[in-house]
Amino acid sequence: MEKLTSQLKQSQSEILSLQEQVRSLSLSKSSLSREMSIVSGKFSELEQQVTDLPRIKSENKELQTRYDTLLQMYGEKAEEVHELQLDLTDVRDAYKAQIEQLLAKVIK
Repeated sequence: MEKLTSQLKQSQSEILSLQEQVRSLSLSKSSLSREMSIVSGKFSELEQQVTDLPRIKSENKELQTRYDTLLQMYGEKAEEVHELQLDLTDVRDAYKAQIEQLLAKVIK
């Protein structure tokens, strides 16, 4: 009888130990499930980014081309404005010279 009682206590102890292991494993499983869900979400985001990357690169290349073209056009227009300002200065000087000549003739 003592042997049976001892075996019963030992069995109960093993049952408690196994129950604790089950609880611990259940907690680990829950934690890993949450982590897996988070990682899966991040993976989906990265997958979308990888899918979008060629389109974004293409758009960037197009924008760079447009920027370069606009920059060149701006440079050309700035040069044209500078040339027109020089021409305007020349015309003003010529006009002043003509007025001075006319005034000199009128005064004589």
